[in-house]
Amino acid sequence: MKKSLLTIAAPAVLACSIVLTSVPETAFAETNAASVTAQSSAEVFTWPGVVHSNVSFRDVNASFWAKTDIDNLSSRGIIQGSDGYFKPNDLLTRGQASAILGRLQQWNNTPQSTSFRDVGSSYFASSYISYGSQRGYFNGFEDNTFRPNDDMTRAQAAAVLNRMYQFTSSGDTSNSFRDVNASTTGAAAIGYLAQNDIITGYPDGSFRPNDKITRAQFSKIMNKLGAHLTGKVSAEQSNPPKEQVGGVHTNVIDNVIASGESYIGTPYLFGAASTTTAAFDCSSFTQRVFAENGITLPRTSRQQYLAGTRINRSDLKKGDLVFFDTNKDGSINHVSIYIDSSTLFHATLSRGVNYTSFSNYWNDGYVGAVRMTP
Repeated sequence: MKKSLLTIAAPAVLACSIVLTSVPETAFAETNAASVTAQSSAEVFTWPGVVHSNVSFRDVNASFWAKTDIDNLSSRGIIQGSDGYFKPNDLLTRGQASAILGRLQQWNNTPQSTSFRDVGSSYFASSYISYGSQRGYFNGFEDNTFRPNDDMTRAQAAAVLNRMYQFTSSGDTSNSFRDVNASTTGAAAIGYLAQNDIITGYPDGSFRPNDKITRAQFSKIMNKLGAHLTGKVSAEQSNPPKEQVGGVHTNVIDNVIASGESYIGTPYLFGAASTTTAAFDCSSFTQRVFAENGITLPRTSRQQYLAGTRINRSDLKKGDLVFFDTNKDGSINHVSIYIDSSTLFHATLSRGVNYTSFSNYWNDGYVGAVRMTP
C-alpha cells in the first residue's frame, strides 16, 4: 500500500509552520511547495493521555493489520467506535477526520456554530471543524459548504496533515510515485510522508492519490506520524514483521488486501472482463488485486485452485485463497481471500466487493485452499 528513507528535519522539533492556502473548489487541498511562510503559529504534537486501558472492538481482532494503531489511538480517546464496533474498513469522512485531528490536538469540543451552511452546532464535530477552518487547516467549497459526510481521499489526508505539521524536507520528494506530480493535491506532503515510511504506495509504483481512505488506514497513518513527530520509533517500526507466508513477508499480503479495499462497494457481475474495475466476479477480483501486487493468477476460480500451492485448512493464513462449491455439484464456483477464521474478503452477488463472515453457508461449501505467494 515502497519504502525509502529521507534525511529530515530533527524529529524532536515539534513546532512547525502551518501551510495555509485557499483552494475553494478542493477541500483538504494544499499548495505543493515544500515550504510556505507561516501565517499563524504551528500545531504542537503531543500525545493525549491514556483514558481507556482496555480497548477492544468486536471487528478488530488480534490479527488485524492495524490493530496496534487502532488500540493506541482509541486508548487515548482519539478515535471512537459505536456499539463495540470500529468499522475499520468503512471509508473515512471529512467530518470524522476533523474529529480525529481535533481530539488528537485536544481542541475545544464545545458545540458551536461554523461558517459553513451545512455544519450546524448540533453536528458532532462542529467545534473541530470551526477551529480547524479558522486556522486554515480545513477548506470548504465555493458554495459555502463543508460536506462533512463526503469521503476523504489519500491525497487529501496527506495535505491536511501538512497544513497542521509543516513537513520540512532536505531532499527531493517529487518522484516518490509515478502517479503523483507537481499538480497533484498534496504532492510535497505525499512525498515526504512516503519517504519517511508514514504512508506507502503500491508495488506498481503508484500511490492512487484519488482513492478513498479507510478508517483503519487513517489510524495507521496517524499512529506512525505521532511516533515520527515525537521522535519515538514504535515497536512495529523497530521490529518489522518477520513472519513469512510462502517466503514473502506478510506486508505483501497486507498490500493485496489494501488493494482490495480500494474496490470495496464495487458491484458484482458474473463474467466481468479482466480489464475492468467497474464490476467484478469472484475470480476477476482476486486476479486483479494480486496482479496489482506483482502476482499473476489465472482467470477462473477453478484455474486458480489448480495454480496455487495446496494448504490444509488448519494451516490457513491471511491472504490464502479459499474455494467453495456452493451448488454442491462437485465443481468449484467461488473463490475468496481468507482473512481469519471468521472473515472472508471477496466479491459476492449480494454485496459486491466486501468483507463477510465465514458463515455456515461458506463452511458447508468449503472445498480447499491454496497459497499464491511464491
